[in-house]
Amino acid sequence: MRIRVRKWQATVATLAFLMVVTNCRKTPQEPPVERVHATVPVSLVGMPPVLSTIVVEVTAPDISDPLVFNFEMVDGRASGVLTIPVGSNRTITGHGFDDNGVETHRGSIVVEIREGNNPLMRIVLDPLTGLKPFEIILGGFTIEVAPAEVTLEVGETHQFMATVTDGEGNVVEVDVEWATTNPGIARVDDDGLVTTLAEGNAQIVATLGAVGEAGRVIAQLAPLNFVIDPEVIPIADFTIGPGGEADRPVAAVLDQALGIQSEFVADELIVKTADDAVLEGLLARWGGEVIATNPSELTDGIPQHLVRVDVSDASTDGMIADLRSLGIGAEGTIRVSSKAGWQLLAASTQEIAGGVDAAVNWLLGPVDFANRVLLEAA
Repeated sequence: MRIRVRKWQATVATLAFLMVVTNCRKTPQEPPVERVHATVPVSLVGMPPVLSTIVVEVTAPDISDPLVFNFEMVDGRASGVLTIPVGSNRTITGHGFDDNGVETHRGSIVVEIREGNNPLMRIVLDPLTGLKPFEIILGGFTIEVAPAEVTLEVGETHQFMATVTDGEGNVVEVDVEWATTNPGIARVDDDGLVTTLAEGNAQIVATLGAVGEAGRVIAQLAPLNFVIDPEVIPIADFTIGPGGEADRPVAAVLDQALGIQSEFVADELIVKTADDAVLEGLLARWGGEVIATNPSELTDGIPQHLVRVDVSDASTDGMIADLRSLGIGAEGTIRVSSKAGWQLLAASTQEIAGGVDAAVNWLLGPVDFANRVLLEAA
């Protein structure tokens, strides 16, 4: 029996066969697109102390699921990096949360993220409550502090400057935080103005987020020197001694900076000691003699001796070094009426530096001068 196949049936069968063959072939797959990512440093500036966690969210039309990064506060600061696919229209949103998980701040920017270094970008997070805003700084940067080192006299001021540069070398106008490592030596205000307070060294540090750079300030006392000035005239040439005679020579010293003049007996020291060996040693060094003694019951339990000394051989060369070793901060020019007076000051300073409780026998004073220049025992 002959089977007849109609033409249209043959055509359908042929098409079906071709479809099966075609479907059995492997369709070549497009290789996956490897996305380029950029690593963007993150620093947070001026955060209120109530914040504990910063959440940064990155979205874009070509980013299917949001990228989320957490930054925890450590010692009032937070920093880290964002890894973001390179491209445009990246919306970066920052959220600030307090210890209770309550969102307190929010802010966002839309930026282009490029491969390699990116310019500095700033997100201002505005408060959702009554707190202050703060900033998230995106992008790498460096800080340069000028001067790197400066030497100042105590009491002087100097302006430190900080230059912030982004990863492309562009200078960025942004405020830094200033601090000092030694507030007893130098203080610094919010604008970088440094004032020295005492002799010593301090680091002046500029900080932006987690990046800091320091300059160094060396504070030193202004030069101190003593000169004999015949125009410094004591109120009297002599004062009355224990015997009733005016036989005790008087000298005067003038602190030029303070404008204070004080008089003292030019050949007497007051020595406070109960140790006979200490007293005998001083008498031997200066050819001295005790001309009066206050009993211990009148002087806090320790006898106080008025000693006449011969300081004509006293050297003034080591006087300033002795004063500095005692922590005395006098500076400028100290004018003395006579060489004998200068030598007595040198002798008393030498004794004090050597551990002897000694003092000049001041007359009518010496007001502030004694506290600044000599350690008074009387």
